[in-house]
Amino acid sequence: MNFNEVKTTAVVGAEGKGHGIAFTLGLAGYEVRLNSTNDASLQKSMDFIKADLDRLVRLDMTKPEAAWPTFPPPRPWMKRHETAMW
Repeated sequence: MNFNEVKTTAVVGAEGKGHGIAFTLGLAGYEVRLNSTNDASLQKSMDFIKADLDRLVRLDMTKPEAAWPTFPPPRPWMKRHETAMW
């Protein structure tokens, strides 16, 4: 597989640095699957990502329409604590 063929990434662990890694990969244009051991940490990470996007818009580093990814509904193959972000 060629590195340029990668379209989807996964981040295992939403706590700690996980949300930042997911955020960076999403901004780079990858579909990101963020996985966590529980719903609370996954929601906390999603809140951090939203705050980071808000900050980029507020600092005029991106446009609102470019900052807000579409959050697709959970897919049948997804585990309980996983979400597709971008």
